[in-house]
Order: sequence, then C-alpha cells, then structure tokens
Amino acid sequence: MVLVFLLEKSVPPATTKDGYPAEHALEVARLSRMIGLHLGFDKEGLESLVHGALLHDLGKIGVADEILGKPGTLTEEEWAAVKRHPRIGARMIEPIKPLFGAVPVVRHHHERPDGTGYPDGLEGEQIPLAARIVAAADAYDVMLRGRPYRPKSSPAEALQELWREAGRQFDVRVVEALGRVLGEAKGHVSHQVGAPPITSGSNTALHPLPILLAR
Repeated sequence: MVLVFLLEKSVPPATTKDGYPAEHALEVARLSRMIGLHLGFDKEGLESLVHGALLHDLGKIGVADEILGKPGTLTEEEWAAVKRHPRIGARMIEPIKPLFGAVPVVRHHHERPDGTGYPDGLEGEQIPLAARIVAAADAYDVMLRGRPYRPKSSPAEALQELWREAGRQFDVRVVEALGRVLGEAKGHVSHQVGAPPITSGSNTALHPLPILLAR
C-alpha cells in the first residue's frame, strides 16, 4: 500500500511529472526484474530491485517542469537541479521500512562505472548491482520512447548505444544480461549480445547518449 501511495503521488493518472507515460516506470521495473532473474537475484533482492525501479525518478517531483521538459541544453544551474533528484527520492523513501532496500537503487541509479555519475561519484563495484541494472533498463526504455531533446530509437539502436557506453556509463555484465533477456523474450535482439558500436552514419550517433540520459 505504501508503494502504491508513492506511485500515485509521483505519477499522475496518465503521465509522470516530466511528461512520460506512467508505463515508463512499469517497463523499467519489468526489464529490471528480468535482468535480476537472469543474474540470480533472490526473492528479497528482486523485491528491492523492482521497488527501486518503480520509484527511481520519484525525486523529480522536486525538479521544475520546465527543466525536465526543456528541449535544449540545460544551464549549469538547471543541471544541478536535475542532479539532486536521486537524493530527493532516496530521502523520501528512506523512513519507510518496506522500501528500505530500494533506497540505494533510487540514490545511485545515475552513477557510472567510470566514476563520472551522480550524486556520489561512485565507480565500478561501489555502485549497487541493482542500481546498475535500473540504469541500463531506464536508458533502454528512454531511448525507445524518446525525449523532447532526443528522438526515438529502435530496439537495435538502443541496445547498441548501451554497448557503446558499456564499461563507462553502464555495467558490461548488465548490458549483456539485458541483451540476452530481450532476445529470449522477443527474439529481436538476441544477435546483439556483444554487438559492435553503432556507426557514425547512424541516426543515434548524432545524439550522444550522455545528453539522452542527462535527466
């Protein structure tokens, strides 16, 4: 019931605060659970993973709408506001005992293996595996849906983008697991496990991934 209440507060009936359909959070949770199962998460770990995936952007209720939906480049001040949302979300759920396991997922889903993520600049194995999973699942679904500052990508392009940033922005093992579970579930990307980087002539290469995932 607590989780449902938080989702109702952070996700209005049709859309999330930044204009995304509410299905985004559900799809990130579904993909995250599939990856977690593939990587051997136990029941308790899966529950925390799914809760964290559902609430990963809860903290965006503390970020202005015009920033979240801005089609152009963010100013330094606007970017600083965006970077606060993981901390805000984590603080909101930390006092709620049933969601305690989701706190590190919400706080660290924008960290990067190369240490250049936020809010704490964690790197590699310092980042909780569940947070690394949500980062990849979130990015994949974002690319499929598009943003005001980024056109939609095909499933193949999205997975290739993840592979291009594997080891820097995303965990290699998680990206491989996502490719495998997508292949098993839909049969359309199984050949992309270990896929080569997308070429410079592709549409996605014109819109670098760090811009895509800035918010």
